[in-house]
Amino acid sequence: TPFLVHATRFLKNGGRLAMVVPAEINHASYAQPLVRYFLQKFETIKLIAFRKRIFPDLNQDTYCLLASGYGQKCKQFSLIISDSALSLTDLDLNSGITVDIGALRDGRYRIIMYMLSHEARALYTQLAQANCVYRLGDIADIGVGYVTGANQYFHLSRSEVHLHRIPKTLLKPAVRSGRQLKGIRFTPSDWLSSE
Repeated sequence: TPFLVHATRFLKNGGRLAMVVPAEINHASYAQPLVRYFLQKFETIKLIAFRKRIFPDLNQDTYCLLASGYGQKCKQFSLIISDSALSLTDLDLNSGITVDIGALRDGRYRIIMYMLSHEARALYTQLAQANCVYRLGDIADIGVGYVTGANQYFHLSRSEVHLHRIPKTLLKPAVRSGRQLKGIRFTPSDWLSSE
C-alpha cells in the first residue's frame, strides 16, 4: 500500500499508472483505504484479474492495475477478467464489469463482489438486508494472518526441521490453507493430523 501511494507522487495531472498488484487488493481490509485513495486520485481505474497466475512459482495471485487521469475523482472503475497475461495484447480494455464506485467508497462492497455473477451479487445484497441474516464478521474474527509469498520456504515439514536441527522454541504452528480446517474447531489433534 505505501509503495503504490508513493508511486502516485511521481505523476503529473492527467498522468497514468500501471502496476502489478497482489490480488488482495480486491478483498483485504488493509487494501480498502488504498482503493478509496485511488478513487480520489484517478478518473479511470481498470483492474485486470487473471485466471492463470502471472508468476506460477510465486504463492501469490496478482492483478494488473491501470489508472489514468491522475488528479481527478474516479468516474469509471471496471474489473476485467482475462485468461492469462499472455492475452493482454488482445484484451479489450473497454470491456469488463462496471464497479459501483459509491459502494466501494462507502465500504458496502469490496472489489471481490464483482467477481461474482450479477445474479449472485443481487442475492447477496438481498440477504445482507434481511433481518435474519448476520455477516460472519459480526460474530467471528476473520482475517489473513500473514502472507509469505513463499510458503515452501517459510513453512517447514517435520523432516526439514529435523534435518536443519531447528529448536522447537523457534517454531510456531501455522495454518497454511483453509483446506486444513475441517470444522468449526481446530484442536491440537487436528493440527497433528494436518501436517
